[in-house]
Amino acid sequence: MHVGVNVEFNPKVRRPDYVPFSVDVQPMLSGRNYSTIDYNVCLAWRSENVNVLRASRSGTVFIEIQIPTGYRVEERDLKMMIRSLYTRNLREAENWPGQINFGFDYIDFDPICFQFQAKRWIPVANISRYYEVRAYEWFEPGNMNRSVYTLRNLFALDICEVRFILEKKIDFIRYFFRFVVHINVHIVHIIVIQHY
Repeated sequence: MHVGVNVEFNPKVRRPDYVPFSVDVQPMLSGRNYSTIDYNVCLAWRSENVNVLRASRSGTVFIEIQIPTGYRVEERDLKMMIRSLYTRNLREAENWPGQINFGFDYIDFDPICFQFQAKRWIPVANISRYYEVRAYEWFEPGNMNRSVYTLRNLFALDICEVRFILEKKIDFIRYFFRFVVHINVHIVHIIVIQHY
């Protein structure tokens, strides 16, 4: 059994006394009925940390970004992010149910910005508008930033709108496979005739 809690308002998020990271998550909805979400994420070590934490950079950092139910980031895109070396200090990127996790060797004063895309895989009408983002040091988990980002437009969709798009895709798939099966049947007849 899994028990979870959602925090619906940014001022209600319990935060530590000091927040060492600055985190900015900007989701951009696109596609028919918002079937694609492009995320722009920026993460930086705050300059005040030199005085407060006596550190000019962090240790190993993980950022966990919740994504809406029914959406998924393709594993090959995450692997490409790691291999391409476009994102500075990125060490890990992994799919978890309901969230995407990114691991960095360290974060410094220069903001590290990266993008990824989530696509709708399952037709679900989401009942939450708010999603949590957590950035923390692996060996000092008290050094963390918890914040919330909002997807109001996705909240406004109902299951009928999402289902309509899925039905259109299914109709296309049925049409496509009927055409492929029709061709395969003719090829089988030709092979049978030539064999005898």
